[in-house]
Amino acid sequence: MFGAVTNRRAISSRWAAVVQHVDVLVWLCVSLPLLVNAVVRAAGPWLATGDYAHTELAVRDVPSNLPLTGVAGRFGPFDNQHAHPGPAMSYVFTPLYRLLGSGSGALLIATVLVHVAAFGLAVWAARRIGGRAFSVPVALCGALLFRSLGAEFFVTPWNPWMPVVVFFAFVIVCIGVAAGRSVWLWLAVALASYCGQTHISYLVLVCGLLGASSLWLLWQRRSDMASLLRPVAAAVAVGVVLWAPVAYDQLRRTRNFGWLVGRFTHACDPRWWGSECAEPVGPIAAGRALSVEMNVFGGWLRGGVRNPATAGWSILAALSVVALVALCVRVRRRGDALATTALAISVAAIVLGWFSGARILGDFYDYVIRWSWPLAASTIATALFVGWRTTVRHREQFGRARQQVAALSVVVGGACGGWLVADAASSAPPYTADAEIVNAFGRVAEVAVTPDTTYLVRWHDPAGLGGVGFGLVLELDKRGVDTRTDWWTRFAVGAHRVAADPAALPTLYVVVGDASIDRFSTQFGLQPIGTFDPRSADETARSEAARAVIEQRLTELGRTELLERIDQQFGNAALIAAGAELPDDVNAAVGEYTELRLPAALFLLPPGAEGFA
Repeated sequence: MFGAVTNRRAISSRWAAVVQHVDVLVWLCVSLPLLVNAVVRAAGPWLATGDYAHTELAVRDVPSNLPLTGVAGRFGPFDNQHAHPGPAMSYVFTPLYRLLGSGSGALLIATVLVHVAAFGLAVWAARRIGGRAFSVPVALCGALLFRSLGAEFFVTPWNPWMPVVVFFAFVIVCIGVAAGRSVWLWLAVALASYCGQTHISYLVLVCGLLGASSLWLLWQRRSDMASLLRPVAAAVAVGVVLWAPVAYDQLRRTRNFGWLVGRFTHACDPRWWGSECAEPVGPIAAGRALSVEMNVFGGWLRGGVRNPATAGWSILAALSVVALVALCVRVRRRGDALATTALAISVAAIVLGWFSGARILGDFYDYVIRWSWPLAASTIATALFVGWRTTVRHREQFGRARQQVAALSVVVGGACGGWLVADAASSAPPYTADAEIVNAFGRVAEVAVTPDTTYLVRWHDPAGLGGVGFGLVLELDKRGVDTRTDWWTRFAVGAHRVAADPAALPTLYVVVGDASIDRFSTQFGLQPIGTFDPRSADETARSEAARAVIEQRLTELGRTELLERIDQQFGNAALIAAGAELPDDVNAAVGEYTELRLPAALFLLPPGAEGFA
């Protein structure tokens, strides 16, 4: 009898500890599987290529060739692209990257660490703002967001993905600032700078939300402005430090930021657009896309990829707006200052998101509004917190509600963690085929090159966007081979890697695709110094079948201009860009053909030989 009572007391004590720290437990449930997955993947042979090579090259340049802009963005034609606003991501990654061994595997682990640390920051901030009543909904919605993003997302060091979870934390911190935590102003500025510099799609959002929360704080402290002097000074100092590289680049180097401002505020102006022209998608298209992504059961909860360009209105979005308005009315009547502040910031974020989405120029891809997922998750978490404050916490008959919520949180957190474990087992870092080609060519080139000689690296890549070429530049940099590239790559590889006189350098030339390899060999009378096909026999058959479908259907559709592009430089990019105009079966075939990649060959050309135009 005594033993049974003791056991019940021990169980009760342990459950009390779980209830006390359920938010941290949920965070651990989804974070640990992702960290383990990153460590396992980092131990493999994966190498960064394409956009991920841009990231690793920028990180490797700190501090010897300090990056002053973000990584390259797809703004404008391929021969004159610019970069995202600033280098904050490179600076954040550098200490982690160096500490973990300075390899592509270190980049994967650093990527996960940034995401899980940001999630932890969101949970911590929510607990400081509203106790477990706020931190538990934030942890739950964050866990569901992680499940929707999927395990592969967290081992993808791609700059559009890197601010996603940080933005989730930023919204929670802004609620804290608006609620009176002026000492967090510097933190809000730091998070806003990271998001806005890393991917331009966040810039309007973070600037607007930071301004809204700061103004709300100033209004609350209008009778005691002196208390804000030190927090505001600290925030300004952090902002000056973080944006100093961008300012210096604008004044003395590439003037990239001014070019971005001109391009995004003057649609179709030839000063920034040349012969291109791309109008904003507009509030209607943005509203349709966001209604699908941001309702209660939207993309943040269900995951998946949808085409925002063809999205229709969601009835669930209308119901979600009605519920949010009803909650605002209830809070207004009760006069709850914290609940009012939290809802006001959430509503402001939604409005800013709509405005930001409406200003998207050109092709409307899903990744440019992926901020809608953390925005939806933070809004739902805030609504749950406000609902608790205005109902459950004021009624004694719901005394057991805390324990019930804790039990539900453990179940949901554990389920999300288990799902991520299963998903991680079948996921892999992106572009493994390109990584295999780069690994093979890195070994070949290291043997073929002459020591103390500088080489120009060029590529002809119909299948991707030069992923193998950029990856080879990175791999040769690690192997101590001095390489240069052409002027048009300056924002991708760094201006210091651009050749002053390309014609004076021998060239390592990557050619992708059987047809292109044969044409290159015939045209220049050269044999490759190395070849590699990343596809298995089954994948080769699937690739050829996909190509046959593409050729047949484009011929039937009369799209001969796209048919001619298939074997040209970045040919598949033209097919992907035309996706909204093509039938689903063609887009599916293009997707498979692109994903499987193509065989590649590496040629060594003497100085002055230009290769393909």
